[in-house]
Amino acid sequence: MTQGSPPVNLRNTPFMIQIGSLDNDYQRHPQAKAYSEVPGKLRLEDPEGYTFVYKEHEGKGHQIDDSDATKWLEGFTRNPIPEKIVWKQPAHSCKYGKAPGEKLTRDEFAWLAVEQAKASTKVSVVRHKNEIQNEQSTLQRISIFLDDRMVDLDQPIRVRASGKDVYNSRVSRTVAALLHSLVLYGDPELLFCSEIQVGP
Repeated sequence: MTQGSPPVNLRNTPFMIQIGSLDNDYQRHPQAKAYSEVPGKLRLEDPEGYTFVYKEHEGKGHQIDDSDATKWLEGFTRNPIPEKIVWKQPAHSCKYGKAPGEKLTRDEFAWLAVEQAKASTKVSVVRHKNEIQNEQSTLQRISIFLDDRMVDLDQPIRVRASGKDVYNSRVSRTVAALLHSLVLYGDPELLFCSEIQVGP
């Protein structure tokens, strides 16, 4: 389960796992328990980033009462442009949930995109005012999508990686960026007017 959907990607997505302690078909209970332990450790390192609840229904199988999940989720609002993104591609095909040979990697995530996503690659990016810090990235070309909600596009944008500036200039608002983000995301909340490409 952790290979098909790395828990580190859930930094900005509140989620709840509920499972019956006797729900062992397809290894559901042990996999759910193992999956929940990972974001628990991540939250210790990054308390602002991982909001989740793991609830185990003792003595229950697959049929559980999870009616409290909706009320819990109602307490959160989606943020399509979080200031910090942690994005890891799955390591390989997972056993369940995808047809053999079906692509598990993604080319886009929040306000980032990569060319030809490769398994196991990871990106960690933080945005603060007009500076974007690439904290960790497996060597690859990254597109950073921006708009006026995120930065002051009338001022220079600074992008740093490995302690060095890789971009420090004004960036234009273009129709090309709008179209590129529309094709990638198909989501009006993820429609961006500017794009910076950095990397090899």
